[in-house]
Formats: sequence, C-alpha cells, structure tokens
Amino acid sequence: MLFQKLSGKGPASMVSPSAPLTLWAWGSNTNGPLGLGDAYSGGNDKNRSSPVQVGALATWNVVAIGGEHSLATKTDGTLWAWGRNNGGRLGLGDYNYRSSPVQVGTLATWSAVSSAATSSCAIKANGTLWSWGNN
Repeated sequence: MLFQKLSGKGPASMVSPSAPLTLWAWGSNTNGPLGLGDAYSGGNDKNRSSPVQVGALATWNVVAIGGEHSLATKTDGTLWAWGRNNGGRLGLGDYNYRSSPVQVGTLATWSAVSSAATSSCAIKANGTLWSWGNN
C-alpha cells in the first residue's frame, strides 16, 4: 500500500489517502478523529492498531490532521471535517463532536486544508484563506 505525505499531525493517530484516493485511518480514536463512526464513550474509543478504510468511496483528495480532529477535501472540491470540535475547530457552526466525516458548508471550491491543535484553515480555489477554531 502506498501512502501520500500528510499535512499536519495528530496525537497518536494517522489518516492517509492511498491509491486510488481511498482514505485509511488508524491509531488513537479519542473523540473520533479517525472518522470511523465510533462515538466517544468515556474511554472506550475503539482505537485501531491497523489501517481501516474511512467510508467506501474513492473520492478523497487532501487530508490534514489536527489535535483530535481531521479535515479533508474531496476530488469534487467539497470540505469535510470530523473529530473533536472544542472551540469550533470543525467549522460546522457548533461545538458537537463528529465521529464520521461531515461536509462543511455547501461550497465545492476548496483546494487545500491545514489543521493545528485547536484550529483549522482551508484555501479556496480562488486563493482566499479561511480560518476557524480557537484564536
């Protein structure tokens, strides 16, 4: 399996696109950053010691891992987020955690993503930079 270089890094977790643009995740799943649909349950986080495919579609493009959250763009230009949402770092207009990928807004104009411990950034196809989360 060949893996592409990732943007960002998360604590004890890894998410990586693999040919043909499928998404695989493994490691610590505290607060759902792996995107595998496991709800946080007070310590029973269903960590993974080997890669598990995220969803069934081969449409992922760019992935970024932050502090217990992940962001990704798909080949259609949509933006997706999942994991811990303290400070609104997922960009979904609330503070609820997500254990599966959720589309951020309705635009299909995103080209790049980056995430840090408590914030996130993305670049639109027109070159504008957007940022959200803890300031």
